[in-house]
Amino acid sequence: MDSRFYKYVELIIDNLEGGYFHPKFLNNAGVSEATKEVYSKSGETMYGMDRVAGAGLFKDGAGKEFWDLIDANSANWKWFYQPPASSDLAKKLKKLVAEIQYKNFCNLADLYLKDQKTRKIVESSPKLMVHFFYGCWNGPGFFQNYAKKITEAVTKKGITNTSKLAKIAMDHRRNYFSK
Repeated sequence: MDSRFYKYVELIIDNLEGGYFHPKFLNNAGVSEATKEVYSKSGETMYGMDRVAGAGLFKDGAGKEFWDLIDANSANWKWFYQPPASSDLAKKLKKLVAEIQYKNFCNLADLYLKDQKTRKIVESSPKLMVHFFYGCWNGPGFFQNYAKKITEAVTKKGITNTSKLAKIAMDHRRNYFSK
């Protein structure tokens, strides 16, 4: 596995994704109706890995091991709990997330970043790589949408500057989620 992906996982988990959530928490006293509405569609999650929505990623290998570790350790966890970053558990879980999402990234890139010139540009840029790697958390439809936008910028508009492409990617992500 490309070692960059371990760094990307750290960046994504530490800055964008949160700790533990279980739907049973919605029954806790004091949980507002608005919060219940937002979280009602979520499955059990850790580091943004959704056990329900991402079920296909967790059938075997690193995915199964990830949820086996959660099951063995989460009995007393509260909402948003994260194991201490320096703990063996946190290090192991993050390593497993990197393995899961690296495989996911490779599959999605093969499907949706088919233009080799675009893919080569994306793979040369840490900003674009983080954008697409984080797209794995969003799911295949989002990844496909992001790939289409960047591929069009390269193939139809001739944009190859990675800074310009990163700006296009981030603007597109912001606009996509603001809808």
